Amino acid sequence: MKLAAGVFVCVLLSLAPGLGHAAEPAPKIDLSVPEQAPPVSRKYHVHEGFYLRVNLGVGALGSDYDLGEQSAESHGGTLGLDLLIGGTPAKGLAIGGALLNEAGVSHNVEQGGRSLSDTNVRLTLLGPFVDGFFDPKGGFHMGGAVGLAALAVQDLKVEDETDTLTGFGGAAWAGYDAWVADEWAIGCLVRAGGAITTKSADSGDITASTFSLGLMLTVLNH
Repeated sequence: MKLAAGVFVCVLLSLAPGLGHAAEPAPKIDLSVPEQAPPVSRKYHVHEGFYLRVNLGVGALGSDYDLGEQSAESHGGTLGLDLLIGGTPAKGLAIGGALLNEAGVSHNVEQGGRSLSDTNVRLTLLGPFVDGFFDPKGGFHMGGAVGLAALAVQDLKVEDETDTLTGFGGAAWAGYDAWVADEWAIGCLVRAGGAITTKSADSGDITASTFSLGLMLTVLNH
């Protein structure tokens, strides 16, 4: 009994130092989320991604017509409106589809001694385009388009009748765009175009060679 009592006393003495202290709290888990860093703004503009260009300007358009037994020509000023939509497979290089339009009123038409001064002429080009920037961050660019062309001219063979000739054509341009916002630029360009169009009719075939030159203001999203 004395031996058992002695062991019990030793156990109590060994536990005594911890009896006067409270149990330590369990460690806490930090569930807070650190604040996100502010987005990094672009330090410079780059021509990449979606491409949208709208051109508006004035110019001149001239056509030579082969009417079979006769020839004719027309010339005058035009108002141009273009729409180009595409993408950028590589920085500074855009490709897509283009719709180029030029409309002129009061064109002069000379045909076999007959002269008309109130003729309406309209040239439309639809097809693929490519537009490349010398520097993907800069504004100088050159481009071109090819595709289907349609030329509508009034009073060419029959008075008060519009002949529509179809064929192929192309255009080339060069200009400069200045950045005005993150994705927007405004500039100007010089555009030259041409087309070969024909029409078959009972009164005879018509073939036209057309050339145009214009100065245009342009708005670009790129």
